[in-house]
Amino acid sequence: LRDAALQHIEKLVEEEDMSGDPKEAFRAHIRVVAKLIKDKVANVFHNALHLLTSVVQKYGPELQPKDIQQGVSELIGPLLEKMGDTNARLKEAAADTLHFL
Repeated sequence: LRDAALQHIEKLVEEEDMSGDPKEAFRAHIRVVAKLIKDKVANVFHNALHLLTSVVQKYGPELQPKDIQQGVSELIGPLLEKMGDTNARLKEAAADTLHFL
């Protein structure tokens, strides 16, 4: 269910128009990602990272750098924790996402 919900949210992000406040939309999506990157299921974690990159790419040009930095700062700790995971795919995905940010 979480995996399907993430895919649905990602589709909404891709199709969403920018008529609302991009800062508020960015924050809302980041809160969702923050909860889901702590998930134990690898697919949920991977899809949460994919959603994160989509959100940053979509809203990044509309926001000030400090707004982006403030939003993603809460994700750094959990991503660093995943860097210590025994699953090599999770480690690599976390590292790639940190490099992206």
